[in-house]
Amino acid sequence: MINRGGNVPGGTVAVPGLPPVGLPPNFTTSQSTFWGPRGTAQYTRNNFRGRGESISVTGFAGILDQRFSFYYIDPYFLSSSWRATISFTAENNEQNPIYSSVQEVGGFQVQRFIDRAKKDAFFFRYQFSQTNLTHLLIPDLVAASDQNVQLSTLAANLTRDRRDNVMDEHSGVLQSIELDLNSTKLGSSVNFAKLTAQAAWYKQALHNIVWAGSVRIGLAQPYNRSHTTAAMYQPARSFSPAAATRCAASRWMAPGPSVRCRFAPTDQPTVVTLSRFPPAATRC
Repeated sequence: MINRGGNVPGGTVAVPGLPPVGLPPNFTTSQSTFWGPRGTAQYTRNNFRGRGESISVTGFAGILDQRFSFYYIDPYFLSSSWRATISFTAENNEQNPIYSSVQEVGGFQVQRFIDRAKKDAFFFRYQFSQTNLTHLLIPDLVAASDQNVQLSTLAANLTRDRRDNVMDEHSGVLQSIELDLNSTKLGSSVNFAKLTAQAAWYKQALHNIVWAGSVRIGLAQPYNRSHTTAAMYQPARSFSPAAATRCAASRWMAPGPSVRCRFAPTDQPTVVTLSRFPPAATRC
């Protein structure tokens, strides 16, 4: 059994940069219950071809969500010290009451240690993704240019791992920095560069308590006269329908010219007066 839709939790919606905005008591989305089978099938083979390679194929099917993924890992790419990973995932998701999404992501990554202690690792990745929003209940909720987005990404990552135990940290520091480049010449819908960096540290102190902290920063910048787009702020590896629903709803609650829209096809549709940002600011 799967429930789709329902009231916005707490009666508020999070607006970026502003306190939570209260919603009218009759601000609801349609809720329906769907009954149907769900199943998962997975095939994994280790030491494929006798060289330590791994292959994995996974499929999931439900009444509102279907997913497929494929992974191939070669620890000695072309008989070298580079480790290679080929991946592909596809998903058709209809669990959101406002829209449906279809997403395909494929990538190729190579990595290797660059020091003798095997603490510093360098990653190079190419990834192509396509996200298509369909059955959009409110046509103006997402700009037409953001309803079908392709990202073709070249990325380089440097990671320094000084933790005492990767699976159970008690002390040490983990640092990483990554630069992503998206270009229309490679098939992207938009030109932009993104820089992300993070640092996490661990320390065991009084009574064997492990204290941990982290700092993260991300910067994104369009170039070559490219416009700012929602694709710049999409997660690099996933697309969250739940987060997108809150983000999309928040866009209609900011100051600006009012518009009236039918929010849900219920027996008695709720018609509410909402507002929206100017186009340059409607990127969540």
